[in-house]
Amino acid sequence: MTSQHSITDDRKSITPQSPAELEFQFPSKYDDIEHPVWWTRDRLVSCFYSLPEDTVWNSYICIMSLSAIVWVAVDFTGTHLEILDAAYNISYAVHVMGLGYNLFAGVERPNINIKILIGFLLDLVTYSHYVSRQQDFKLGCYFIRLHRPFRYLWELNNYYLNGSVLGTTLKYCYICLVLRVTWALVWLNIDQASHVFILA
Repeated sequence: MTSQHSITDDRKSITPQSPAELEFQFPSKYDDIEHPVWWTRDRLVSCFYSLPEDTVWNSYICIMSLSAIVWVAVDFTGTHLEILDAAYNISYAVHVMGLGYNLFAGVERPNINIKILIGFLLDLVTYSHYVSRQQDFKLGCYFIRLHRPFRYLWELNNYYLNGSVLGTTLKYCYICLVLRVTWALVWLNIDQASHVFILA
């Protein structure tokens, strides 16, 4: 009898389950997924929070900050350039707001000093070029914005890369590019001033 009961139990365990039982074994599409879609509110907030520390984003800000000086100094005109200039101003505003969120809203006790306040004040002043439409004033505002790329490169060298050759190279290459652009602008102004003096 015992052997018959055991055989019967084994057969019951081998018998296929009903479709209703199998249905609950597969994950439903409404179950929580491991990687949620990026356009959810939590993912957008997380992306905004981590944006100022993202290497690709900071590289974009560094390139755009220097390129903006070039296209303002050369006085390029066109619809595409106006769109690019607006995109740069929006990107810089998002970058500054992300930094402010990390410093003020992201921590319980923000560590605020005079250096941080001056940095945000300079960022705010750089948008005054929408009030004054003079080219030289706008160029000066864009030069002031270089303090953010320089600060990021210094932190990249001192903290993230621990004084490595790559961090030092990136920092000094960017400094050389800024000096090269500045030197070219100085010579352009000198050349224009000399032509005006000769014609006078």
